[in-house]
Amino acid sequence: MSLSAPRTARLLLAGVLACVATGCGRAPEPEPTASRPHIVLVIADDLGWGDLPKYGGPATTPTLDALAREGRRLEQFHTFPLCTPSRAALLTGRVPLADGLAWSPLRPWSDLGLPSDAETLPELLQAAGYHTALLGKWHLGHTRADQHPQRHGFDHFYGFLTGAIDYFTHQSRDGGLDWQRNGKTVDEPGYVTRLLTEEAERLIAAHDFSQPLFLMLSYSAPHRPMQAPTETLEQMDAWQDPAEKLYAAMLAEFDQGLARVQSAIAAAGVAEDTLWLVISDNGAALQLGGSNDPLKGGKSAVTQGGLRVPAWVHWPSRIEGGAPIEEFTTVMNLAPTLAGFAQTQFATPQDGHDLHRAWLGEASYPTPQAAVFVAHNDQRGQMAIIDWPWKLLRRIDRDGGEAREQLFRLDEDPTESKNLIREQELQAQTMREELARWLAQDPQGVSLERLPDWQGDAPEMWKAPAAWAEALR
Repeated sequence: MSLSAPRTARLLLAGVLACVATGCGRAPEPEPTASRPHIVLVIADDLGWGDLPKYGGPATTPTLDALAREGRRLEQFHTFPLCTPSRAALLTGRVPLADGLAWSPLRPWSDLGLPSDAETLPELLQAAGYHTALLGKWHLGHTRADQHPQRHGFDHFYGFLTGAIDYFTHQSRDGGLDWQRNGKTVDEPGYVTRLLTEEAERLIAAHDFSQPLFLMLSYSAPHRPMQAPTETLEQMDAWQDPAEKLYAAMLAEFDQGLARVQSAIAAAGVAEDTLWLVISDNGAALQLGGSNDPLKGGKSAVTQGGLRVPAWVHWPSRIEGGAPIEEFTTVMNLAPTLAGFAQTQFATPQDGHDLHRAWLGEASYPTPQAAVFVAHNDQRGQMAIIDWPWKLLRRIDRDGGEAREQLFRLDEDPTESKNLIREQELQAQTMREELARWLAQDPQGVSLERLPDWQGDAPEMWKAPAAWAEALR
């Protein structure tokens, strides 16, 4: 595999940083896991703030409930409102404007993807001696080999490349089998959530835990298509509405899968040495049975229902459970923070702070960095900048007209009910100027007045490949 000069230099620097952290002169032996934990990063797809009992929702999720009790909730955790930008930010620690990945999910016909020279969390952890595995959804590029997970730091990949697949047939939403193991199509029966759990169990059982493990378990539930095993649906007697019953069944499968992975970690004897981080990638899709109550809006919107999502961190031996973490936290914080736990660091600048010492109670929380979130469709675009506790929200219609703006103070108004734009004109202007500086990073010529072109419709001659794993250009 060939590497670009910047990527090669960055990998060498990552190796030097890992060497400094662990000692040089010979192949470093793994640090005690009390210092460097095994890391399990679990992603729920489209899980909303109001979906779970802890947040007032009706779902039955005993595993997540226990995690909330025993770990710590990230009470002000914010992501992008869509899959691709959240996942790009998660792996790189950067707002993905400069990479052209911030505004919408990657469509099956798109040639875009995570840049080949992007510095990623799994790449850093790999250089620091971790075994790295991704199970589940990628959604960061599928048309070139250099966009695929194993070219971005994952030793092992089992799952799918595009944004959504049938839970039983594993066909991508627009056709073509999208199910693979390490670049080779796998045609096998099974419900996706259960297959990912079983792969995690196999991987954990086979792993030599003298080497630290980074497992990113990227479930597709409860993302559409809305499908669940019949036997699970039959257990959802408490729900009368068919959409809510189906949604609850998908969440139950997710929760049961998480319990099985926890049991596998415990059986391996490393429960006390394992850091768990469980997040949603964006708010719930309201039309599919999800809830973001009492927050406004949902998936695809830069209102709080699209951005503020459930998240928990748990490390039994090091992070004392109980009180929630109230500080403003974004998905951009996670890559530098997990790198910090692994005693390594990024060579490139990040848009999020390393919070690992704050989570351990060894340091105070740094002043939050401002964060920008965007989304668009064929009719309008939305932009938001949060400079805690202030949030400026801006909407633009494609057919012209005056931009509409709102300003909220989120610590006092989490449901965005009181627009302070007239009372706080200076604050709004300061944030508007900062938003403009962020938007200037986008290679598509975006500004406060100009949206990126809409590319949500398939080209006339486009056709899905028969199998996505081998469909490379």
